Amino acid sequence: MTTPRGSSSSWASELASFVTAGLGRYLLALLTALIIAGHLVWLATRRRTQLGYLAGVGLGIYQAAGLGLVGDYGVADPKRPLGRAAAVVWTIVGVSFVSLFTAALASHLTVQNIEGKITGVQDLRAARVATVSGSSAAGYLTAHAITFTSAPTINDVYRQLNSGGVDAIVFDAPVLQHHIKLIRSTNETLVGGIFARENYGIALPLGSALRKKINETLLDITADGTYDELYSKYFGDANSG
Repeated sequence: MTTPRGSSSSWASELASFVTAGLGRYLLALLTALIIAGHLVWLATRRRTQLGYLAGVGLGIYQAAGLGLVGDYGVADPKRPLGRAAAVVWTIVGVSFVSLFTAALASHLTVQNIEGKITGVQDLRAARVATVSGSSAAGYLTAHAITFTSAPTINDVYRQLNSGGVDAIVFDAPVLQHHIKLIRSTNETLVGGIFARENYGIALPLGSALRKKINETLLDITADGTYDELYSKYFGDANSG
């Protein structure tokens, strides 16, 4: 798969990346904690406030958020020693949580800026993807319910990537590897590894005398290292595809 180096992507891709990085779980945990804290506050104060369930829990969540996330004791001013002790503990927990979330978010954004937004097949559903019409790559994307645009030739697809019309190209690894090596571009990079390994074949007439010679030659150049040298010359690292 080829992408622009350090490429940006759509808001949907950003959101998906945010969630898959685990940061969404931080927010879910925070929301759950606030809801629980809101219920506890309501249970502790409902006789004094005379508020119903929804109003009481809503006020409790507001007070818990103000106290735990920003340390605002004005929204919740406990009078009893036990309440004040609980408020201090909740403030420490809240501040610690915010610190962890901030650090995780900063780390995530830093990694994204360095590596780019698309690193593998898991990022393709939120990206603009292109491939060649009728190719095995098109079949793979269709089978995995990944939306894509197609073009008649790989050169047409390259133009879409270079013009910013798509975020990634999915196609045969040797073709993409040769393209990257040939143009020596600093604006494109290969990511994601091999999605589905396939072998290339050589078509010959039935009963062709060349079949045996070709097979023997392939075995010979594989054994003596010539195959790896040719692969590296035209495609780059022989171990990458």
